[in-house]
Amino acid sequence: MGYEILVVDDEADIRNLMSDILSDEGFTVRLAKDGATAIEAIKSRRPNLVILDVWLNDSRFDGIEILDIVKTDHPMVPVIMISGHGNIETAVQTLKKGAYDFIEKPFSVERLVTVAKRALETAELRRENQELREQSLLCDEFLGVSASAQNLRISLSRLAPTNSRILIQGPVGAGKLFFARLVHTNSLRADGPFITFDCRGHKGEEIQEKLMGKEGNPADPLSPSSVGALEQAHNGTLYLDHVDALPIEFQSKLARILHDMRFTRVNGVNPQKIDVRILSSTSVDIPALIKNGAFREELFYRLSVVQISLPPLSERVEDIGILADYFLKFYSHRRRHPLNLDSLSRELKDRLLSYKWPSNIRQLKNVMEWLSLTTEDTENANVSIEQLSWELFSEEAVRIPAHSDQSCLDMTLREAREIFERQYLASQIMRFGGNVSKTADFIQMERSALHRKLRSLGLYGNGDSKEGSADAKP
Repeated sequence: MGYEILVVDDEADIRNLMSDILSDEGFTVRLAKDGATAIEAIKSRRPNLVILDVWLNDSRFDGIEILDIVKTDHPMVPVIMISGHGNIETAVQTLKKGAYDFIEKPFSVERLVTVAKRALETAELRRENQELREQSLLCDEFLGVSASAQNLRISLSRLAPTNSRILIQGPVGAGKLFFARLVHTNSLRADGPFITFDCRGHKGEEIQEKLMGKEGNPADPLSPSSVGALEQAHNGTLYLDHVDALPIEFQSKLARILHDMRFTRVNGVNPQKIDVRILSSTSVDIPALIKNGAFREELFYRLSVVQISLPPLSERVEDIGILADYFLKFYSHRRRHPLNLDSLSRELKDRLLSYKWPSNIRQLKNVMEWLSLTTEDTENANVSIEQLSWELFSEEAVRIPAHSDQSCLDMTLREAREIFERQYLASQIMRFGGNVSKTADFIQMERSALHRKLRSLGLYGNGDSKEGSADAKP
């Protein structure tokens, strides 16, 4: 990602010198000669770094006042202070106010470039750490051996490098946010920000400010401006969660923004041009909303250049063991003996397979986290079903077995055998964490024959599985 640096100095020679130095390093540089120009430049486009002279030939603002404004409105933007009349007291004052560093004039080229790069690297690390804290899990691959998991990995590999807008559909907890993050991290925008925006619970005017930002009072340059999610995601990805909840009165405006890729902030006059990839998600039938007049058709087509559907966990039975194993290891990794799928009793594994999982992967993750917290002896663990909450004991919470959907008396022998084989092999694949080789050894079947059987029963996609500890590792 190309970083943008704003240089603020009242001496033209110094401004131009720093511009030449930083441009040679590959940075985009903007210049401001006084406080008012600097504030306007920051309002028009938030820079990645500000290099700011302490003493400006400006009757309205000095550098320290501008530093206060930047750290108030944009606390994540690093500021480097420079001065030809600096002293220890001034340097300490600016650092206390949030400046990243202080450079005295005359400065060396090496010093300027080194401090600028370190400031940008530090800001990038802070942003990445903030994103990591927001992530519900740290896995960087789409797990599973099911046909749907394999197809989604293929779609991910094809779509991520493009700039296409994707509408991700699926039930609550199916992993829509996680899939969107994978699209971003495998895209050409991976070095840019990934901004999530929940579209629920906003009224028309409020959502405009949240997405588009708001200009301060033009008569008062010190009045704060806010940057909306669209601008925060510049050069990166904006993920609109629950996009079906957007207020109907704002949908046409958003459709125009996505067409022009520019907008004007609330109370603003100057249009902001953005370079943002839009991903969105929904758990409802948007075409039905369109028929009822609750969603704009034009916006739907702007958002859904590509549509991806994530299935419920109940349709990915053969992936439950792989996901449970991952979550157990993830949440117990700090233990001396981390838990894994082998830590679970046979009865508990069977119940995990037969449970409906109404909240899908999110619920499975929560259950595995609970087990990691409540299991004391992880070295000799044989986690029993008694450690789970009452809802997993409830008969109403257990999926009706496939053979109960149709009376055995109405089935041919071939149909009944196929139902049994599918359930049996799905259970065994789960038991061995997706490892086809170990499964084949246990059930005493040739590995190649098992591969063919899994495909014929729909327990595989069209792709070839891998051998080893994870036969279909993403």
